Amino acid sequence: TINYRTPVEPKQRLAVTLRYLASGDSICSLFFTYRLGFETFHEKWDFPNCLGSVDGKHIMITKQPNSGRPIQVGDFGRKSDGEVYANSPLGRAIASKTLQVPQDAFLLGGKDLGKIPYIMVGDAAFPLKPYLMRPYAGHNISYQKEIFNYRLCRVDTLCGYRCMRGIAIQASRAGQEAVSVREKFTKYFTSVEGRIDFQDRMVAARPT
Repeated sequence: TINYRTPVEPKQRLAVTLRYLASGDSICSLFFTYRLGFETFHEKWDFPNCLGSVDGKHIMITKQPNSGRPIQVGDFGRKSDGEVYANSPLGRAIASKTLQVPQDAFLLGGKDLGKIPYIMVGDAAFPLKPYLMRPYAGHNISYQKEIFNYRLCRVDTLCGYRCMRGIAIQASRAGQEAVSVREKFTKYFTSVEGRIDFQDRMVAARPT
């Protein structure tokens, strides 16, 4: 017998399409909002236990005459993407572990690493947290760290981010748990079980 996945209902497909056309949200944001595609990040983009990706979007808004009292959407432009995310409902929920996400799970073939939390990925503007991975900082980093950055940037690219090899990234202070989670992903991505065939070639070909 063949077991097929339950297809997404037409009305939900329509809702996602209309939301995308109306808001311009990234594909990753839509996945997370509608709880669709968690497994896609592993099966198609080779990043297991990934819920999605976060980024900031700057929009110029001009208050029109006689338009009433202004309302706040998001936050002021002077605040960093990481600060806006941390103070958002999503950021607070995932930090306080009140967001309904899958339980920590083993990576395929990586039981020796223990159970790994489900995480989101972001660029250098975001802090390293146990639930939020960001690239390693610096130009002269190890091969293993280069591979991690490449694997993370594959998800970033899906969401329209720009992630280049050797980019100057400001190092951030991070707790030991967050460092440990990133190190486990790094080890897994260079293991026999977790590596992908073309990652060495892609890392070598990326611009410095």
